[in-house]
Amino acid sequence: MRFFHISDVHLGACPDPGFPWSDKRAKEIWKSFEDLIQKASERQVDLILIAGDLFQRQPLMREVKEVNALFSLIPKTKIVLIAGEHDYLRPDSCYLKCQWSPNVFFMSTKECSGIYFPDLNTEVYGLSYYEREIMEPLYDDLSPQDNGCFHILVAHGGDETHIPIDKKKLAQSGFDYVALGHFHKSQTVIDRHAYYSGSLEPIDKTDLGPHGYIEGQVDEQGRMSLRFVPWAKKEYVILSVTSTEQFTDADLKAQVEEMIRKRGKQHFYRILIDGVRDPMVRFDLEGCKELGNVVEIMDRTTPVYNFRKLLLQNGNNLIGRYIRQFQNGALTEAEKEALYEGIDALLNAKR
Repeated sequence: MRFFHISDVHLGACPDPGFPWSDKRAKEIWKSFEDLIQKASERQVDLILIAGDLFQRQPLMREVKEVNALFSLIPKTKIVLIAGEHDYLRPDSCYLKCQWSPNVFFMSTKECSGIYFPDLNTEVYGLSYYEREIMEPLYDDLSPQDNGCFHILVAHGGDETHIPIDKKKLAQSGFDYVALGHFHKSQTVIDRHAYYSGSLEPIDKTDLGPHGYIEGQVDEQGRMSLRFVPWAKKEYVILSVTSTEQFTDADLKAQVEEMIRKRGKQHFYRILIDGVRDPMVRFDLEGCKELGNVVEIMDRTTPVYNFRKLLLQNGNNLIGRYIRQFQNGALTEAEKEALYEGIDALLNAKR
């Protein structure tokens, strides 16, 4: 048996609202999901596990029908689906009104239930969210039937307000594989046993690194092999720039442009500028955003002031008096920050 484990697709999401690429990204998330269904067909996948939050919000009926039409294109592949906190099952949920394709198994119960697939000798367990927050540890006391088949739990959650998970209890539960959703970064919970697949595509600037899905294969002896498959063509990337006293705005732009060129113009960037700078230098942060898909740029540099010279130049005026307030021994980090920010503001006002 070959299976795909995906989660947190967030169809309908519109990442980075207000940026030029936002609407295009919304379409790319749909296209990424469509391409995955095609990939499942090519790989002759027996089972797709969707561990919640297929949609960013309550889906419209036309959106559910569109997804169902995609599923119907791979009739030999069984698709097991649960609702997460974003697309939870309200009484009027379009999930509940849809006439699903025969190969789709929507696990719509509040309590965990199981579905047995004789041709795969596999039983899949799961439950759906009926509200945005569930604080009870609903997975902690679950265990599969002792019937000799391969047991899978499809689960969504893992934090205090979304079905807390006890890793030790999960490891002792008896499930052969636990397909987890909720966190957008792929990660191991229990080695060779329980994994978060992460989202297919990064949804916002905090979704750093590669995104994709988990492909698993179970042989006739029940031995399982797993691999993470990078899928997203675009990533959110942090670029770190270190400034010096000699660093200029032109230097910053040249370095950022080169770093983006090397990493790829298709990605989205968060730029962090650290180090020191000449107090007279001002970085054109808005200008840097024109160098690529820059979603955030932060200047965290410290201006290097000659406080002895400033005291001589300013005597007993406000600037001089402000500097003398900080001349009583070693400064804490908070006091240093107050000194530099205060002087920066006073000098800018004077100019």
